[in-house]
Amino acid sequence: MTFTIALSRTCMHAPSAVDVAAVAAAMIWPDDERARAAWIRAVIVEDWGNRLDTMSADEARAFARFVVETRDRVHHLQPVAETRMLQGVFVGDVVGFAILRHTNDGSPSIATEIARAIRAFSRSEGAARAARPDLHDGRKRYFSVSEASYRKANQLFRPVLHLWAAYRYMCENTSAPQNVPCLPEHLPSFLSIAERFRLAGEAATPARSAEGPIIRGAARLPDLVQVEPATFTEPAA
Repeated sequence: MTFTIALSRTCMHAPSAVDVAAVAAAMIWPDDERARAAWIRAVIVEDWGNRLDTMSADEARAFARFVVETRDRVHHLQPVAETRMLQGVFVGDVVGFAILRHTNDGSPSIATEIARAIRAFSRSEGAARAARPDLHDGRKRYFSVSEASYRKANQLFRPVLHLWAAYRYMCENTSAPQNVPCLPEHLPSFLSIAERFRLAGEAATPARSAEGPIIRGAARLPDLVQVEPATFTEPAA
């Protein structure tokens, strides 16, 4: 299920809204290439819409068809995306907490830290729902928080666990707005933090685990995109 995130070669020095959409699409739809493409198309539609006055008649007609196809596809994706974002927050909290405890505090047991993080997230679920109305409606409970739901979310988001961990790290440790994953100007910092989580997670294997490191099979960056990993002790943005 590993794939390459559709980032431009300029994403580290001149990031665009389309680059952000590519990362968001990867985070929400790691298992669905067509959904990722539709998510990115929606941002391209918005960008093209700002240039309608400069289009020829043929270009405008092609744009109109593109808009209709994209609108219909994204409309069907939106309800599922909201649930997936809450699952991503959950798994990002758990994985990020476990990696930070193991890396910074020298905790010997990744499995223990994962179980501790699941319990902590369960206790704060109501507060998280109230604080993030863009992810849920405050009434409907999209999934129950448990070790079983963590394992399910971990399986779904395995290629992008480091990205969700980076998102939650930025939410908790920076003043950057909590867009998924971030605003364009914060994308280089986000990718740098995600790279640190990837490297740390690939080096951390729970004891007696037959599955291997906590992060494995991570989504790749394009070959032309070079990212230096951040350090967790420095400001992230």
